[in-house]
Amino acid sequence: MTSPLRTLCPFRVSLLLLGHVGILACLPAQAQTASAPPQTATPDIVVSAQRPVVETRIDRKSYSLVRDLQASTGSAADVLRNLPSVSVDVDGNLSLRGDANVQILIDGRPSPQFNNGNRAAALEALGADGIERVEVLTNPPANFKPDGSAGVINIITKKRSGSRAASVQSSVGSSGRYNLAGTGSVQIGHLGVHGGLTLRHDIRQRHFSDDRTVTDPVTGAFQSSSSLSGIGGDDRLSKIATLGVDFGITKADRLSAEGTYNARSDHSTFSEQNVSLTGSGPAQSVRDRPGREQEISNSAMLRYHHDTDGSGNGLTLLAQRSETWERQLFSITDSFAVPVAAPSFQDQSLYRDQVTREVSAEYVTMLPAHAKLITGYNLQRDDNLFDNAQTITAGAGAQQLPDPNFTNLFRYGQTIHAFYGSYERPFGSWTLLAGLRLEQTSVQTNQVTSGQRGGYDYFRAFPNLHLSDKISPHQSITLSYGRRVIRPDPEDLNPYTYQQDAVTLRQGNPGLRPQEIQSFEAGWSYDKGGTSRSATLYLRDARNAFTITSTPINPTFVLITEQNLGKSLSGGLELAASGKLISGLDYNLSGNVFYNQIDAANLGFSGTRSTFGYEAKGALNWHLATKDTVQLNLATAGKRLTPQGYRRGYITLDMGFRHQLKPNLALTATLSDVFASRHDGLIVDSPALQEITLRRQSGRVFALGLSWSLSGAKKKAAEKFDYEK
Repeated sequence: MTSPLRTLCPFRVSLLLLGHVGILACLPAQAQTASAPPQTATPDIVVSAQRPVVETRIDRKSYSLVRDLQASTGSAADVLRNLPSVSVDVDGNLSLRGDANVQILIDGRPSPQFNNGNRAAALEALGADGIERVEVLTNPPANFKPDGSAGVINIITKKRSGSRAASVQSSVGSSGRYNLAGTGSVQIGHLGVHGGLTLRHDIRQRHFSDDRTVTDPVTGAFQSSSSLSGIGGDDRLSKIATLGVDFGITKADRLSAEGTYNARSDHSTFSEQNVSLTGSGPAQSVRDRPGREQEISNSAMLRYHHDTDGSGNGLTLLAQRSETWERQLFSITDSFAVPVAAPSFQDQSLYRDQVTREVSAEYVTMLPAHAKLITGYNLQRDDNLFDNAQTITAGAGAQQLPDPNFTNLFRYGQTIHAFYGSYERPFGSWTLLAGLRLEQTSVQTNQVTSGQRGGYDYFRAFPNLHLSDKISPHQSITLSYGRRVIRPDPEDLNPYTYQQDAVTLRQGNPGLRPQEIQSFEAGWSYDKGGTSRSATLYLRDARNAFTITSTPINPTFVLITEQNLGKSLSGGLELAASGKLISGLDYNLSGNVFYNQIDAANLGFSGTRSTFGYEAKGALNWHLATKDTVQLNLATAGKRLTPQGYRRGYITLDMGFRHQLKPNLALTATLSDVFASRHDGLIVDSPALQEITLRRQSGRVFALGLSWSLSGAKKKAAEKFDYEK
């Protein structure tokens, strides 16, 4: 893109990007001494530059998605798995540096669909075309909630500026996949209105297998074995609508409101074959479990901001409410080949309703010596209802009666009062960011069916500290410490037992307590133009860590439950680099070598378990011509330790091609999982249980997308800075 500034200046324009965008234009001496032209002849000045792919701040790293071709046709899960530190498994479950306890935010705020057990499906349903960048905060400051041991992933959506703007993205893919999304905004005087609509159809198929042997933990004698294999599929249709208004009451006072609606329907198929051998002899059966699922999430937010100094600082009052309603219906048929028996039938219904209400007040002010102070209060109330029903297995035509060992009603409530303060100040080349968050939490549980009531209260302090030294114009070092918490999922506190498959039972643990984590980091970064380098040493020390354990309760069934692990220690070295190899060929590389040690003595395992592991990613972007780009994304990981075994490693490859038809119109083609190798393998090796579980995605996914954007007239300014994409 040619800059109009070149018509005014024969040499290069220097750009200084330090937090905020600054522009320094050097003009010839004769141009500086010449008389100024008439005001009517002064054109807008537009300076073009390449947007940094990685931006490093004292408390976070920000990754632009402008180079990721999956951002045009894929989902949020597709683009997140290409970022350093982030992994996404075959089911869409996200982890950060190997830790799945991640808090996901949208534009800095919690979103209801990412606060429950179905957030993997929500990530696969959220289109990446509306995402501008992703912020990763492994040690977030005090004004962020402390939930999640791994930290925070903040998804920043695209914002439209100007009096009017619009964009449309559409794509079609293999097996009937398609996506259609549009956004728009308009400014009418002091009132701004923006909104968006998304329709996404996605097909997911996964193969799975589970080979299990149960032995006597004392004698080692064989007790039983089973081999389970099958295929599951999901046919999902997601509809998302957003609408927001922003009104300038006065120059200093602004009122904003925003609402979102997210509806997802899913028709699932599930078929498994089970072959087992016990003391009673061999058995062979087939289970089919087609199902229907509907999830509706909505949220509403009202925000008032008073700007005290014209720079965005001041008082912010926020009130928001979100609700997620989910219903799953399954019809289960069991057919028996050995021994021969008539088929049996069973119905299952799972209902969940989650409501979250929040009010908060935050004040941001600048102090002498360029210091910044943030203070605030947040009140959060969560109410959850779980209504699970199942019938007793019955033959064809028989009456289906409620199963008292499964049908139950469970309620959960949580109230959190939080006070926080964060102070940031430069000291020469050093910058200090220190904060403290104080929380009082009250939890209530009510197993209505059995009459079991419980709950507990606790107070916690969450300090954090960041230090950054600018050792050169483009290099900095950072040191940080943070304390965080993982609160048990409400469903994991329900003591009722339910059947997960033909040989597996699952039960909640009402005695589960919050997991507490201390995190330490030291990092170095180099950022100059399109070149970025970084190295980070990190250490995490966890107490009362959550872990899923599998325990044989008889020769046929294994009970899965979540417990508090004694303690765990993990740490590693993370490296990342991006830049240009040669003209037209740029790259992104990242790697993580880590150590993990687990002490599970409180669960009956003697000694500690430890291992080293790794994960690495690489992306190449080849600009064949001005309008054509080819991209390759390669990812690999080694095995990861669990209390009872380990998870297998993997290697995957994604490809993409983009052709710029017009400046505001692009055609994109992507092929994900080229090797059809995306899988998740879990090995359990305990005295009583030896098990190999494997899940893998079925086949490659091809998508072809078209993106179009329109920017309306903007207010005239002396200078305008646009990033060249």
